[in-house]
Amino acid sequence: MQLSLYTDYGIRALVYLACFEEERRPIPAREIAEAFGIPKNHLHKIVLKLVKHGFMISLPGRSGGLKLAQRPHDIMIGDVVTLLEPGLSPVNCMDKATATCPITPFCALRDLMQEAMKQFVDTLNLKSLDQLLLNRSTLRAVLLQGGQLPAPRRGQRGHH
Repeated sequence: MQLSLYTDYGIRALVYLACFEEERRPIPAREIAEAFGIPKNHLHKIVLKLVKHGFMISLPGRSGGLKLAQRPHDIMIGDVVTLLEPGLSPVNCMDKATATCPITPFCALRDLMQEAMKQFVDTLNLKSLDQLLLNRSTLRAVLLQGGQLPAPRRGQRGHH
């Protein structure tokens, strides 16, 4: 199962907001796009969907930007993936409207794949956004350094 870049970018944007939420400032979408090297226009479309569905808040104006609409421990990863991957089906026959396979009505593959997708989403929903931030200080440092790991301080060993 491979998720689309659309979903990947959406999760990254949520991670960014969660990493910096204690600053209590709205984060410009431009800042998120630059931190991850995401095209701004592409990120804008994703943000609109996440705002519309209550994962983010968009504050207008010069000092506006984005904030999480919920606490990070209330945002479940499976819910985000389900929202951003509307065609979450590994085989075409799972969508009865577009199924073109002649054996679909008699084949057990669709049921197997539906169960697998349910388990996939259920597994993702075992983790909240907050649980993706176990190394929050390192994540923040990397994001602030344009995706580069900060150099270890004198006398410290790097972590791998």
